[in-house]
Amino acid sequence: MRSDDRDRADALVRGPASVGTAVVPALSVHRTLELLDDLPSRAEEWKYLPAWQTERRPDQLAAPTGGRTPEQAPQIRRIFEHRLRLVSELHGTAVRLAAGTDTGTGHLVPGFALHDEPALLVAAGLTPAEALRAATRDAARTLGLPAVGTLARGQAAELLVLDAPVGDDGLL
Repeated sequence: MRSDDRDRADALVRGPASVGTAVVPALSVHRTLELLDDLPSRAEEWKYLPAWQTERRPDQLAAPTGGRTPEQAPQIRRIFEHRLRLVSELHGTAVRLAAGTDTGTGHLVPGFALHDEPALLVAAGLTPAEALRAATRDAARTLGLPAVGTLARGQAAELLVLDAPVGDDGLL
């Protein structure tokens, strides 16, 4: 949505909630496109990609962002902040939020991008536990896979428990 119109935003939030729709905000891809100055270096992650793909990454990112001027940066940052507010409002309704990334776009690396998504959901107002559920149980249910995504008898699961410090955002 390209507007700060409150009625349109309210309708956007109420619509999916009224019909039980799940929403996948894909905040990782929006951060990549809207907060270029905040992009972390992905060189370590890129070693898992084929060379032909990493060689094209700068061009992939330049295509949607190349015509921006420095004067537009504050406006574009506000667009990302607006997205976070919309996700927060959706979270306050009956909408199921599921973590997803649109991997393959810009600087997103399959697998690694999904590690960033829960932190962005926390930035939008979800608790760390809610963000973890969005990336596990709720994502599985959104895909029609009720037998995965939770730890329970009879569920398919792989679990890795780490003894690692938790960051300020409540995530590893």
